[in-house]
Amino acid sequence: MLGSSKYFKTQLWQSQLVDAHSLRVRTRNFHHLGEPILSATLLRCLFRILPLLLIVLSGFRSQAQDLKIVITIPSEAGAEALIDGQYSPGATNFSFRNSYGSVLGLAERIEGFDVVANNGGATTAQKVGPGEYRSTTRATNFRYRVKLGLPENQSDMAHTSWLEGGSGLLMLADLVPKLDGLEFKPLIVDFLLPSAWRVASAIKPTANHFLVQKSETAIFFVGRSLRETTAQVGSIQFAFITSSKWSFSDGQVLKIAEEVLNDYSKRIVPDPTSSAVLMLVPFPRSRPEVQWSAETRGSTTAIVFNEGGKQKYALAQLAIALTHEFFHFWVPNGLALTGDYDWFFEGFTIYQASQTAVRLGYIDFNEYLNTIARVYHSYLSVQDRDRFSLIEASQRRFTGESSVVYDKGMLVGFLCDLILRYESDGRSSLDDVYRSLFRIRGESQDANKAIIKALSLYAALKQFADAYIVQNGSLELEGLIGRYGLEIQSNGQEKRLVTNSRLDPRQLRVLRSLGLRH
Repeated sequence: MLGSSKYFKTQLWQSQLVDAHSLRVRTRNFHHLGEPILSATLLRCLFRILPLLLIVLSGFRSQAQDLKIVITIPSEAGAEALIDGQYSPGATNFSFRNSYGSVLGLAERIEGFDVVANNGGATTAQKVGPGEYRSTTRATNFRYRVKLGLPENQSDMAHTSWLEGGSGLLMLADLVPKLDGLEFKPLIVDFLLPSAWRVASAIKPTANHFLVQKSETAIFFVGRSLRETTAQVGSIQFAFITSSKWSFSDGQVLKIAEEVLNDYSKRIVPDPTSSAVLMLVPFPRSRPEVQWSAETRGSTTAIVFNEGGKQKYALAQLAIALTHEFFHFWVPNGLALTGDYDWFFEGFTIYQASQTAVRLGYIDFNEYLNTIARVYHSYLSVQDRDRFSLIEASQRRFTGESSVVYDKGMLVGFLCDLILRYESDGRSSLDDVYRSLFRIRGESQDANKAIIKALSLYAALKQFADAYIVQNGSLELEGLIGRYGLEIQSNGQEKRLVTNSRLDPRQLRVLRSLGLRH
């Protein structure tokens, strides 16, 4: 995972390292640190020379096999990046990612792909498919332009690279090609930005370069007036990075982050990562309603957020987003599980996040029940919802099965938690299943087999897991929740999940353990 150095610190390009062992919360403005970066005017004149100069200079301090990249943003107004690369051994095949999750056509943003042969002579690179280029000889240098407009769907804002309104997110996974099918460790990255801009990341720069160990999880926040607040949360070095004036304070965000991280550390396992970064990026086009798009890669959570002008509601929505995204530091990022198991690391995470939101007071118990009822309504609205098992649906998540993976996965997580709490009279919960998975965290295992095995350790869950996860059993909450003191009410258009008017002592203990307050 990124940022795992003992001296982790999110840094500006060319900024001075600050001692990461300080226990004090510190805030600083990024534009006050670091050396001035070239002006936008000079960049427009010199961008063809400077990237190559940086690549040559970095070559003296790196191994010959390293891939070196310079990312140039030539203008504050333009939504594009110019990228220069050097790989001394040369390559003939250059392959760009064309999709990520439900986002398609990423490689169509690549324009003007040019290469230079290893003998210094010009050569050609033929486009042989979407995002696929082939050189006639081994090419040591390459250059291309990436169009970085906003994604078509605003819910994808945290999933792909974009620039607008003086800031944006740059993700190496969709910006840098694989060469001859290879991934590089480290990947050496430099930035040339407009004069008022800075760059921040969970990766600390070394000798003015970012040494990226895993390009798939590398996220860079670029823009004007970046600032960060740092704190020690347990043994986690935490940093909050943003660039906007919000109706809530940085301290309020930090307080929520500390609450959520501490809660998961106590309930699951302590500190699955030595460092964590939250990037809160303003939506470039403000709307009156609260909107957000979020993703966690490695030790970085990026949230593109529009608060809609309502401080209390906006802060509550941000808190709910963090209960979900921060859990990904544990699952899947803290585990060495392989395969498609989105039903668990997304579906079950939605449920765990809702439970955490109740426990920490971000929502009340009624809203927790309402959330489950809304998800149940969404699940029932899908015509072929039980055509595949949850495991099979996860393998088809981005071909039309995503809603089932999220909705049914969340509901199964809820029922597993209910069963465990009821059968143990409150002594066990879904948290125990997670803790058992972390006892094998260093071992690479098939995720679905490991999770089913962990669930099946509890006799009460073995048959349930087989019926609704391994098999494609249809969920009917009306017949499954009565013994736990809950019932579904329906007025024909919407469903409500409510507690029974009369609860026996065991039901009352279970529901109180979930957050009921009476």
